[in-house]
Amino acid sequence: MVSTKAPEGYPAPIVDLAQAAREAKEKIYSKKAESTVKDEATKVYAKHGSRHPSREGVRRRAGAKPVAKKTNAVVDDLQLGFQF
Repeated sequence: MVSTKAPEGYPAPIVDLAQAAREAKEKIYSKKAESTVKDEATKVYAKHGSRHPSREGVRRRAGAKPVAKKTNAVVDDLQLGFQF
């Protein structure tokens, strides 16, 4: 069995981990509830969110060019080998 007790002479924790986690979560979620944070999150999503064309409200950037598919000949030219 694994012991969950600290070894003898080991210093006690500086903070209560469960309480510190609880307080941190409360601070984070209280910030997320603020209207200014919600507005910024909406702006970030509008810029960096899904680019899938079937999603409503998301426009594709103009001028985006598709990447050309590499053929086997191009890939073979990129391979390094020991040709003597």
